[in-house]
Amino acid sequence: MNVREEDQDLSAPSVTLTADKDKYSEGDNIIFSVKAEDNVGVTEIECLLNGEPVELSDKGTFTVKNAAAGSY
Repeated sequence: MNVREEDQDLSAPSVTLTADKDKYSEGDNIIFSVKAEDNVGVTEIECLLNGEPVELSDKGTFTVKNAAAGSY
């Protein structure tokens, strides 16, 4: 099988992770939004939090409930 160079996906996807606001207090819920784009298309997004997969909503969001102090 030969794959022509123009048929290959040579560009890395662009991924954006944003939170619903800039500042939080310990115990707040944090809603994250994940978006991915690629010149060929994106068929799946997998997101990990502390090495564990999180379930994304149909809108590409997930919530960290009762967040502990730290970096996310």
